[in-house]
Amino acid sequence: MNKWAKMVLHSVGLMAIGFAATTLTIYSLKHNYDIPSQADISAADNISSYLSTADQRAVRLSRESAVQVVSISPVLGGMSTSSGTYVKFEDRFYILTVAHGLIGDCGGTAFVTDQGMHKCKHLWVVNNIVDYAIMEVDEIPERQAIDVVRHLPRGFQWKEDLSVMTSVYYTGFPNAMGPFTIDGSVVGYNENDFLYISSYGWAGCSGAGVFSRNGRLVAYVLALTVGQTQHGYNVSEDIIIAVPLFKINWSLLKDDNKEKNHEKEEPAESGLPDSARTDSGFGSSDR
Repeated sequence: MNKWAKMVLHSVGLMAIGFAATTLTIYSLKHNYDIPSQADISAADNISSYLSTADQRAVRLSRESAVQVVSISPVLGGMSTSSGTYVKFEDRFYILTVAHGLIGDCGGTAFVTDQGMHKCKHLWVVNNIVDYAIMEVDEIPERQAIDVVRHLPRGFQWKEDLSVMTSVYYTGFPNAMGPFTIDGSVVGYNENDFLYISSYGWAGCSGAGVFSRNGRLVAYVLALTVGQTQHGYNVSEDIIIAVPLFKINWSLLKDDNKEKNHEKEEPAESGLPDSARTDSGFGSSDR
């Protein structure tokens, strides 16, 4: 190769490097100064980098499994909204929520995400004693199902995850807004196996799954506390009551129990203290 050809190749190489550097600089400047879209900001994986790796994982699991539950009753002529958690059990997909948020049957219930609405496929369990409902749903592509077997605590892990001052997270739809991801900490536990969490709650949050900072699904939001004041009863929205998931009988989600569990159980004493009321006491967001 002669000297002239070498000079040409050298010049072309320098021009290519310069073009690439200029393009990268322009892209970097554009990326740094462009305002992100609403979808980018509200994305489930847009989580503060200041959180620890464990906390980021717990928040991500909470956000990616959260759905809004909408229940309509043609008979009552009303609508109720609550929160739910998208879970997986033995290769099937379900929504775990609270029984008191359902005012209609499976045909009148749907699960809402930021990308659409998904219909209830079958109402497996409605337990009015512990106050939970489990409904089967087709796979929701835009959500990540929580595998019940993998993500529930085991044995001694329950004591660790329910211990006082343990950090927890849940994603819910208070007042039909959201999804809002809310943090809190365990502050107490009573003799009826109800968990007290210092956090924020309002009508519409019931049914949201509570995750420990270890990324385990430990409970679902049940109620707000109500206290007596000089002006009458008042909601204490900074203390919520949650139900540990060991109170759910997952074996009911078997084919041979499908018809047996379809009918609702009769209401019974819930074991809630007198200072507590569930969302149904206030009315769900749009009820």
